[in-house]
Amino acid sequence: MGTTTWVGKVGLMSPSDYAYATEGGTNHNLNTCLSTHNAYPSSSSVQSWSNTYTDCKNNNWLLVKSGWQWTISPRSATTSSYNAYYANSVGYIYSNYDYNPGQVLPVVFLNTNVRFIGGTGTSTEPYILASA
Repeated sequence: MGTTTWVGKVGLMSPSDYAYATEGGTNHNLNTCLSTHNAYPSSSSVQSWSNTYTDCKNNNWLLVKSGWQWTISPRSATTSSYNAYYANSVGYIYSNYDYNPGQVLPVVFLNTNVRFIGGTGTSTEPYILASA
């Protein structure tokens, strides 16, 4: 399989974006959540977010409880060239055939000198960004 790259400014989240979107909670802090999360899983360790580390998934602002959402990351450790990672509704990263229906939530790349100053992200009240 060849190398896959993305150079655009709008795309889908990566599995590591999902991991860093947690705040942790009372029982498990952010560092504990991140140490149990493998951004490109090869085992069931990430699934522990839905079982043992519920603070990690329940306090993740990218978790969509009504379904699952695709990431931009293909799964290279498979014989299938059409397998990609997704974040499922119970809080962990897994892979599936990319022709299956799933939600897509676009993300944008922001330089470190850009900050959010207002708006709610709707069509009538868009986000307002400014240079730091």
